[in-house]
Amino acid sequence: MKDKKIIIIFLTALFLRLAVASLYHHSDADTIFYWGKYLWETKNFLGFLGKEVPNAMPAVYPPLFYYLLFVWRGFYFLVKDIIWFFNVNVSFFPSSVISWFESYEVSVGFNKIIAITADFGCAYFIYKISLLISGNKKLATGSAFFFLFFPTSWYLSAYWGQVDSIWGFFVLLSVYALLKEKTFLAVFFAGISILFKQTAVLFFPLILFYSFKKK
Repeated sequence: MKDKKIIIIFLTALFLRLAVASLYHHSDADTIFYWGKYLWETKNFLGFLGKEVPNAMPAVYPPLFYYLLFVWRGFYFLVKDIIWFFNVNVSFFPSSVISWFESYEVSVGFNKIIAITADFGCAYFIYKISLLISGNKKLATGSAFFFLFFPTSWYLSAYWGQVDSIWGFFVLLSVYALLKEKTFLAVFFAGISILFKQTAVLFFPLILFYSFKKK
């Protein structure tokens, strides 16, 4: 996306989200953290769904979300190893960064980056869908701006720590594929959204109906 206004909007929204991310998190974010921690330590995917998890509510999300948590937990340790490398090999590197990064608050907050990233994916496809429908760049830019700065969008991901923007991203991707008349991809992405969270099933009949109508 080459539009400078969109880039400025995205960077401003990213800065505000990261600034808010460290202020608070709901118990949902604690549960998500312990799900990822449990999966990384046990690798027990088959015995995970519907089971009790220490310090968290039972695992009731669809499976694809848990694979994402597992990969993201591994990424957390990769970043930690990089920080440790600089701590050991760079004399002026502040050692306090390690203890800060290992703190529980940062570990929980690190998971928020998943949903924050998905927010920007949502905004991008809101822009693309609006542009495709209207052909008006100002309207498309305004639509992306409205989503990124609408209180609910940043509250859920950056403040609360929920992950609804992940399945929302795939729903929007499905809608975009429909508008581009790529029916198979539209149904495929709608199915992917359901595998992240059951809430997405509300949109699936509409996408399926429209797909059958077009084909």
